[in-house]
Amino acid sequence: QSFPIEACCIGIMSGSSMDGIDASLVEVTLHSATRASLKRVVSLQTEIPPRIRSTLERILFDRTPLCPLSALSMLCQLNVELGECFAEAAVAVARKAHVPLHLVDCIGSHGQTVAHVGSANVALERHTASSLQLGSASVIAQRTGVRAVSDFRLADIAHGGVGAPLMPRVDQMLFGHLPGELILQNIGGIGNATLLSSTRPVLAFDTGPGNMIMDARSDVLTYDEGGALARQGELLDELLVAALAHPFFSRPPPRATGHEDFGLEFVQWFENLAPSQSSLADRVRTALELTARSITSAYQNHLLQPTHDVRAVVLSGGGAHNLFLCERLRSLLDPIPVHTSSEYGVPLDDKEAIGFALLGLCAVHEIPANMPTVTGARKEVCLGVVASPH
Repeated sequence: QSFPIEACCIGIMSGSSMDGIDASLVEVTLHSATRASLKRVVSLQTEIPPRIRSTLERILFDRTPLCPLSALSMLCQLNVELGECFAEAAVAVARKAHVPLHLVDCIGSHGQTVAHVGSANVALERHTASSLQLGSASVIAQRTGVRAVSDFRLADIAHGGVGAPLMPRVDQMLFGHLPGELILQNIGGIGNATLLSSTRPVLAFDTGPGNMIMDARSDVLTYDEGGALARQGELLDELLVAALAHPFFSRPPPRATGHEDFGLEFVQWFENLAPSQSSLADRVRTALELTARSITSAYQNHLLQPTHDVRAVVLSGGGAHNLFLCERLRSLLDPIPVHTSSEYGVPLDDKEAIGFALLGLCAVHEIPANMPTVTGARKEVCLGVVASPH
Protein backbone atom coordinates (compact mmCIF):
# COMPACT_ATOMS: atom_id res chain seq x y z
CA GLN A 1 0.00 0.00 0.00
CA SER A 2 1.37 3.42 -0.96
CA PHE A 3 0.94 6.38 1.36
CA PRO A 4 -0.27 9.03 1.89
CA ILE A 5 -3.92 8.28 1.19
CA GLU A 6 -6.26 11.28 0.89
CA ALA A 7 -9.85 10.26 1.51
CA CYS A 8 -13.35 11.34 2.40
CA CYS A 9 -15.22 8.73 4.42
CA ILE A 10 -18.21 8.42 6.74
CA GLY A 11 -18.36 6.62 10.06
CA ILE A 12 -21.57 5.41 11.70
CA MET A 13 -21.79 4.42 15.37
CA SER A 14 -24.72 3.15 17.42
CA GLY A 15 -23.48 2.25 20.87
CA SER A 16 -24.63 0.11 23.76
CA SER A 17 -26.62 3.01 25.25
CA MET A 18 -28.82 3.10 22.10
CA ASP A 19 -29.35 6.83 22.60
CA GLY A 20 -29.02 7.64 18.88
CA ILE A 21 -26.96 7.13 15.74
CA ASP A 22 -23.74 9.13 15.48
CA ALA A 23 -22.53 9.92 11.96
CA SER A 24 -19.29 11.71 11.05
CA LEU A 25 -18.01 12.69 7.63
CA VAL A 26 -14.23 12.82 7.80
CA GLU A 27 -11.74 14.28 5.34
CA VAL A 28 -8.48 12.64 6.31
CA THR A 29 -4.90 12.03 5.29
CA LEU A 30 -3.67 8.53 6.12
CA HIS A 31 0.09 8.98 6.34
CA SER A 32 0.76 5.34 7.23
CA ALA A 33 -1.01 2.35 8.76
CA THR A 34 -0.49 3.98 12.17
CA ARG A 35 -0.82 7.73 11.54
CA ALA A 36 -3.77 9.83 10.34
CA SER A 37 -4.49 13.57 10.25
CA LEU A 38 -8.04 14.89 10.34
CA LYS A 39 -8.57 17.79 7.95
CA ARG A 40 -12.32 18.21 8.40
CA VAL A 41 -15.00 16.58 10.54
CA VAL A 42 -18.74 17.17 10.16
CA SER A 43 -21.03 15.25 12.50
CA LEU A 44 -24.64 14.81 13.47
CA GLN A 45 -26.78 12.53 15.59
CA THR A 46 -30.04 11.03 14.41
CA GLU A 47 -32.69 9.22 16.39
CA ILE A 48 -33.21 5.49 16.37
CA PRO A 49 -36.93 5.30 15.55
CA PRO A 50 -38.88 4.51 18.75
CA ARG A 51 -40.41 1.34 17.27
CA ILE A 52 -36.97 -0.04 16.36
CA ARG A 53 -35.48 0.97 19.70
CA SER A 54 -38.38 -0.68 21.50
CA THR A 55 -37.76 -3.93 19.61
CA LEU A 56 -34.05 -3.77 20.44
CA GLU A 57 -34.83 -3.23 24.12
CA ARG A 58 -37.23 -6.15 24.07
CA ILE A 59 -34.56 -8.45 22.67
CA LEU A 60 -31.79 -7.18 24.95
CA PHE A 61 -33.62 -6.45 28.20
CA ASP A 62 -37.00 -8.14 28.36
CA ARG A 63 -36.75 -11.20 30.58
CA THR A 64 -40.00 -12.65 29.22
CA PRO A 65 -38.86 -15.57 27.05
CA LEU A 66 -39.38 -15.07 23.33
CA CYS A 67 -40.34 -17.84 20.96
CA PRO A 68 -37.07 -18.68 19.14
CA LEU A 69 -38.75 -18.18 15.77
CA SER A 70 -40.08 -14.77 16.85
CA ALA A 71 -36.67 -13.71 18.12
CA LEU A 72 -34.99 -14.76 14.87
CA SER A 73 -37.64 -12.95 12.86
CA MET A 74 -37.06 -9.79 14.91
CA LEU A 75 -33.28 -10.00 14.38
CA CYS A 76 -33.72 -10.46 10.63
CA GLN A 77 -36.05 -7.48 10.42
CA LEU A 78 -33.83 -5.29 12.58
CA ASN A 79 -30.79 -6.10 10.45
CA VAL A 80 -32.50 -4.57 7.41
CA GLU A 81 -34.26 -1.73 9.22
CA LEU A 82 -31.13 -0.61 11.05
CA GLY A 83 -29.26 -0.72 7.73
CA GLU A 84 -31.87 1.71 6.39
CA CYS A 85 -31.42 3.94 9.46
CA PHE A 86 -27.63 3.95 9.11
CA ALA A 87 -27.92 4.75 5.38
CA GLU A 88 -30.22 7.69 6.16
CA ALA A 89 -27.68 8.96 8.71
CA ALA A 90 -24.90 8.73 6.11
CA VAL A 91 -26.96 10.63 3.56
CA ALA A 92 -27.85 13.27 6.15
CA VAL A 93 -24.26 13.91 7.28
CA ALA A 94 -23.04 14.13 3.67
CA ARG A 95 -25.79 16.65 2.98
CA LYS A 96 -24.83 18.65 6.08
CA ALA A 97 -21.20 18.68 4.91
CA HIS A 98 -22.24 19.66 1.35
CA VAL A 99 -20.34 16.65 0.00
CA PRO A 100 -21.96 14.66 -2.85
CA LEU A 101 -22.10 10.96 -2.02
CA HIS A 102 -20.16 10.04 -5.17
CA LEU A 103 -17.15 11.80 -3.61
CA VAL A 104 -17.29 9.61 -0.47
CA ASP A 105 -14.77 6.76 -0.59
CA CYS A 106 -16.44 4.47 1.93
CA ILE A 107 -18.82 4.21 4.88
CA GLY A 108 -17.70 2.33 7.99
CA SER A 109 -20.60 1.23 10.18
CA HIS A 110 -20.10 -0.46 13.53
CA GLY A 111 -23.69 -1.70 13.64
CA GLN A 112 -25.85 -2.21 16.70
CA THR A 113 -24.44 -4.85 19.02
CA VAL A 114 -27.05 -7.33 20.20
CA ALA A 115 -24.58 -9.85 21.65
CA HIS A 116 -20.89 -9.91 22.46
CA VAL A 117 -19.39 -12.98 24.12
CA GLY A 118 -15.88 -11.93 24.98
CA SER A 119 -14.48 -15.35 25.85
CA ALA A 120 -15.10 -19.04 25.43
CA ASN A 121 -16.73 -20.96 28.27
CA VAL A 122 -17.14 -24.63 27.48
CA ALA A 123 -19.19 -25.21 30.64
CA LEU A 124 -21.78 -22.80 29.23
CA GLU A 125 -21.41 -24.35 25.77
CA ARG A 126 -19.60 -21.26 24.50
CA HIS A 127 -16.75 -22.77 22.51
CA THR A 128 -15.43 -19.49 21.14
CA ALA A 129 -15.74 -15.76 21.59
CA SER A 130 -18.46 -14.33 19.35
CA SER A 131 -20.11 -11.06 18.46
CA LEU A 132 -23.19 -9.97 16.53
CA GLN A 133 -23.94 -6.49 15.22
CA LEU A 134 -27.04 -5.62 13.21
CA GLY A 135 -27.37 -3.12 10.37
CA SER A 136 -26.74 -4.59 6.92
CA ALA A 137 -23.81 -3.08 5.03
CA SER A 138 -25.45 -4.25 1.79
CA VAL A 139 -28.49 -2.10 2.54
CA ILE A 140 -26.24 0.88 3.34
CA ALA A 141 -24.29 0.44 0.11
CA GLN A 142 -27.39 0.07 -2.05
CA ARG A 143 -29.13 3.08 -0.53
CA THR A 144 -26.09 5.39 -0.74
CA GLY A 145 -24.17 4.14 -3.76
CA VAL A 146 -21.04 4.02 -1.58
CA ARG A 147 -18.93 1.02 -0.50
CA ALA A 148 -20.00 0.13 3.02
CA VAL A 149 -18.03 -1.81 5.61
CA SER A 150 -19.42 -3.58 8.68
CA ASP A 151 -18.87 -6.72 10.77
CA PHE A 152 -15.52 -5.46 12.09
CA ARG A 153 -15.07 -7.88 14.99
CA LEU A 154 -15.25 -11.39 13.57
CA ALA A 155 -11.95 -11.47 11.66
CA ASP A 156 -10.13 -10.86 14.94
CA ILE A 157 -12.25 -13.50 16.68
CA ALA A 158 -11.49 -15.98 13.88
CA HIS A 159 -7.82 -15.69 14.82
CA GLY A 160 -8.35 -16.27 18.53
CA GLY A 161 -9.02 -12.69 19.64
CA VAL A 162 -11.93 -11.35 21.65
CA GLY A 163 -12.96 -8.92 18.91
CA ALA A 164 -12.64 -5.87 21.15
CA PRO A 165 -11.76 -3.18 21.73
CA LEU A 166 -11.48 -1.81 18.20
CA MET A 167 -10.53 1.79 18.98
CA PRO A 168 -6.84 1.26 19.92
CA ARG A 169 -5.76 1.34 16.25
CA VAL A 170 -7.73 4.56 15.83
CA ASP A 171 -6.20 5.97 19.02
CA GLN A 172 -2.77 5.12 17.64
CA MET A 173 -3.56 6.82 14.32
CA LEU A 174 -4.85 10.02 15.90
CA PHE A 175 -2.76 10.35 19.07
CA GLY A 176 0.25 8.06 18.67
CA HIS A 177 2.51 10.83 17.34
CA LEU A 178 2.22 12.80 20.60
CA PRO A 179 5.17 12.58 23.03
CA GLY A 180 5.10 10.62 26.28
CA GLU A 181 2.45 8.18 27.47
CA LEU A 182 -1.27 8.91 27.19
CA ILE A 183 -4.34 7.02 28.37
CA LEU A 184 -7.31 7.47 26.04
CA GLN A 185 -10.52 6.75 27.97
CA ASN A 186 -13.81 6.52 26.12
CA ILE A 187 -16.93 6.55 28.29
CA GLY A 188 -19.99 5.42 26.39
CA GLY A 189 -22.35 2.77 27.68
CA ILE A 190 -19.16 0.82 28.37
CA GLY A 191 -15.77 2.32 29.23
CA ASN A 192 -12.60 1.39 27.40
CA ALA A 193 -9.03 2.54 27.84
CA THR A 194 -5.98 2.65 25.57
CA LEU A 195 -2.43 3.30 26.76
CA LEU A 196 -0.24 4.80 24.03
CA SER A 197 3.50 4.90 24.49
CA SER A 198 6.45 5.53 22.21
CA THR A 199 8.50 2.92 24.07
CA ARG A 200 6.15 0.00 24.73
CA PRO A 201 3.33 -1.90 22.96
CA VAL A 202 -0.19 -0.48 22.95
CA LEU A 203 -2.30 -1.73 25.86
CA ALA A 204 -6.10 -1.53 25.77
CA PHE A 205 -9.19 -3.15 27.27
CA ASP A 206 -12.72 -2.47 28.49
CA THR A 207 -12.70 -0.94 31.97
CA GLY A 208 -16.33 -1.84 32.79
CA PRO A 209 -19.59 0.10 32.80
CA GLY A 210 -19.46 3.66 31.55
CA ASN A 211 -22.86 5.35 31.49
CA MET A 212 -24.78 2.08 31.35
CA ILE A 213 -25.63 1.71 35.05
CA MET A 214 -26.12 5.43 35.66
CA ASP A 215 -28.54 5.72 32.74
CA ALA A 216 -30.57 2.56 33.39
CA ARG A 217 -32.97 2.11 36.27
CA SER A 218 -34.81 -1.18 35.80
CA ASP A 219 -36.43 -0.95 32.37
CA VAL A 220 -36.39 2.86 32.25
CA LEU A 221 -33.55 4.50 30.34
CA THR A 222 -32.78 8.02 31.56
CA TYR A 223 -29.98 10.56 31.51
CA ASP A 224 -28.45 12.44 34.43
CA GLU A 225 -27.30 15.62 32.70
CA GLY A 226 -23.94 16.78 34.00
CA GLY A 227 -24.21 14.38 36.94
CA ALA A 228 -26.56 16.83 38.71
CA LEU A 229 -28.71 14.11 40.27
CA ALA A 230 -25.70 12.03 41.37
CA ARG A 231 -24.18 15.10 43.01
CA GLN A 232 -27.22 15.31 45.31
CA GLY A 233 -26.95 11.70 46.47
CA GLU A 234 -25.07 9.92 49.23
CA LEU A 235 -22.59 7.17 48.41
CA LEU A 236 -23.86 3.70 49.38
CA ASP A 237 -20.56 2.16 50.44
CA GLU A 238 -21.68 -1.44 50.93
CA LEU A 239 -23.43 -1.46 47.55
CA LEU A 240 -20.30 -0.06 45.88
CA VAL A 241 -18.08 -2.72 47.46
CA ALA A 242 -20.46 -5.47 46.36
CA ALA A 243 -20.62 -4.09 42.80
CA LEU A 244 -16.83 -3.85 42.55
CA ALA A 245 -16.67 -7.55 43.46
CA HIS A 246 -18.18 -8.43 40.06
CA PRO A 247 -15.94 -11.07 38.41
CA PHE A 248 -15.32 -8.89 35.36
CA PHE A 249 -13.16 -6.47 37.34
CA SER A 250 -10.70 -9.22 38.30
CA ARG A 251 -10.27 -10.50 34.74
CA PRO A 252 -6.90 -9.65 33.20
CA PRO A 253 -6.73 -8.15 29.70
CA PRO A 254 -7.56 -8.92 26.99
CA ARG A 255 -11.12 -8.39 28.12
CA ALA A 256 -14.34 -6.98 26.75
CA THR A 257 -17.79 -6.53 28.23
CA GLY A 258 -21.28 -5.25 27.52
CA HIS A 259 -24.92 -5.95 28.33
CA GLU A 260 -24.07 -9.56 29.14
CA ASP A 261 -22.23 -8.37 32.27
CA PHE A 262 -23.75 -4.97 33.07
CA GLY A 263 -27.17 -4.96 31.43
CA LEU A 264 -30.63 -5.03 32.96
CA GLU A 265 -29.98 -8.09 35.11
CA PHE A 266 -27.05 -6.32 36.81
CA VAL A 267 -29.08 -3.11 37.18
CA GLN A 268 -31.91 -5.01 38.87
CA TRP A 269 -29.41 -6.71 41.21
CA PHE A 270 -27.86 -3.30 41.96
CA GLU A 271 -31.22 -1.77 42.83
CA ASN A 272 -32.39 -4.75 44.87
CA LEU A 273 -29.22 -4.65 46.96
CA ALA A 274 -29.55 -0.93 47.68
CA PRO A 275 -30.99 -0.09 51.12
CA SER A 276 -34.76 0.31 50.97
CA GLN A 277 -34.53 3.84 52.36
CA SER A 278 -32.02 4.97 49.72
CA SER A 279 -33.09 7.55 47.18
CA LEU A 280 -32.72 7.47 43.40
CA ALA A 281 -29.99 10.11 43.78
CA ASP A 282 -28.10 7.80 46.17
CA ARG A 283 -28.23 4.92 43.70
CA VAL A 284 -27.14 7.10 40.78
CA ARG A 285 -24.33 8.55 42.92
CA THR A 286 -23.16 5.02 43.69
CA ALA A 287 -23.41 3.97 40.04
CA LEU A 288 -21.28 6.98 39.09
CA GLU A 289 -18.71 6.03 41.70
CA LEU A 290 -18.69 2.47 40.33
CA THR A 291 -17.74 3.86 36.92
CA ALA A 292 -15.06 6.15 38.35
CA ARG A 293 -13.53 3.50 40.65
CA SER A 294 -13.63 0.74 38.03
CA ILE A 295 -11.76 3.01 35.60
CA THR A 296 -9.10 4.11 38.07
CA SER A 297 -8.60 0.67 39.61
CA ALA A 298 -8.13 -0.75 36.11
CA TYR A 299 -5.42 1.83 35.56
CA GLN A 300 -3.74 0.94 38.86
CA ASN A 301 -3.84 -2.78 38.11
CA HIS A 302 -2.84 -2.73 34.45
CA LEU A 303 -1.60 0.67 33.20
CA LEU A 304 -0.02 2.75 35.97
CA GLN A 305 2.95 0.53 36.64
CA PRO A 306 6.07 2.06 38.26
CA THR A 307 7.84 2.03 34.90
CA HIS A 308 5.01 3.95 33.21
CA ASP A 309 5.06 7.73 33.05
CA VAL A 310 1.53 8.70 32.03
CA ARG A 311 1.39 12.41 31.34
CA ALA A 312 -2.39 12.75 30.81
CA VAL A 313 -5.72 10.96 30.61
CA VAL A 314 -7.85 12.01 27.63
CA LEU A 315 -11.62 11.50 27.87
CA SER A 316 -14.13 11.06 25.05
CA GLY A 317 -17.71 9.84 24.69
CA GLY A 318 -20.90 10.96 26.38
CA GLY A 319 -19.49 10.38 29.86
CA ALA A 320 -17.03 13.23 29.30
CA HIS A 321 -20.03 15.60 29.57
CA ASN A 322 -20.79 14.33 33.08
CA LEU A 323 -19.10 17.07 35.09
CA PHE A 324 -19.39 15.23 38.39
CA LEU A 325 -17.90 12.05 36.93
CA CYS A 326 -15.00 14.10 35.52
CA GLU A 327 -14.47 15.67 38.94
CA ARG A 328 -14.32 12.24 40.57
CA LEU A 329 -11.84 10.99 37.97
CA ARG A 330 -9.62 14.04 38.45
CA SER A 331 -9.71 13.53 42.21
CA LEU A 332 -8.92 9.82 42.01
CA LEU A 333 -6.17 10.26 39.40
CA ASP A 334 -4.48 13.32 40.90
CA PRO A 335 -1.77 14.43 40.03
CA ILE A 336 -2.29 13.05 36.48
CA PRO A 337 -4.09 15.72 34.40
CA VAL A 338 -7.46 14.80 32.85
CA HIS A 339 -8.35 16.40 29.50
CA THR A 340 -10.88 15.76 26.72
CA SER A 341 -10.13 14.63 23.19
CA SER A 342 -11.61 17.90 21.91
CA GLU A 343 -8.55 19.64 23.34
CA TYR A 344 -6.48 17.52 20.93
CA GLY A 345 -8.60 18.25 17.86
CA VAL A 346 -10.82 15.14 18.04
CA PRO A 347 -14.43 16.09 18.99
CA LEU A 348 -15.24 14.12 22.14
CA ASP A 349 -18.76 13.18 21.00
CA ASP A 350 -17.58 11.98 17.61
CA LYS A 351 -14.45 9.95 18.30
CA GLU A 352 -16.04 6.53 17.78
CA ALA A 353 -17.87 7.55 14.58
CA ILE A 354 -14.60 9.05 13.31
CA GLY A 355 -12.94 5.79 14.32
CA PHE A 356 -15.24 3.66 12.19
CA ALA A 357 -14.71 5.98 9.24
CA LEU A 358 -10.97 5.27 9.59
CA LEU A 359 -11.49 1.53 10.13
CA GLY A 360 -13.69 1.44 7.01
CA LEU A 361 -10.91 3.20 5.08
CA CYS A 362 -8.42 0.60 6.32
CA ALA A 363 -10.74 -2.17 5.17
CA VAL A 364 -11.13 -0.93 1.59
CA HIS A 365 -7.34 -0.49 1.33
CA GLU A 366 -6.69 -3.90 2.97
CA ILE A 367 -4.72 -2.43 5.86
CA PRO A 368 -4.71 -4.65 9.00
CA ALA A 369 -6.46 -2.82 11.82
CA ASN A 370 -6.71 -5.13 14.83
CA MET A 371 -4.04 -5.18 17.53
CA PRO A 372 -3.11 -8.70 18.66
CA THR A 373 -1.43 -7.38 21.83
CA VAL A 374 -4.82 -5.91 22.76
CA THR A 375 -7.33 -8.52 21.61
CA GLY A 376 -5.26 -11.68 21.99
CA ALA A 377 -5.52 -12.56 18.29
CA ARG A 378 -2.75 -14.66 16.77
CA LYS A 379 -2.00 -12.17 13.97
CA GLU A 380 -2.84 -8.80 12.47
CA VAL A 381 -5.76 -9.02 10.04
CA CYS A 382 -7.94 -6.73 7.97
CA LEU A 383 -11.20 -6.01 9.74
CA GLY A 384 -14.66 -5.71 8.25
CA VAL A 385 -16.69 -7.01 5.34
CA VAL A 386 -17.01 -4.69 2.35
CA ALA A 387 -20.35 -4.43 0.55
CA SER A 388 -20.28 -3.02 -2.99
CA PRO A 389 -23.07 -0.77 -4.26
CA HIS A 390 -22.85 -2.36 -7.72
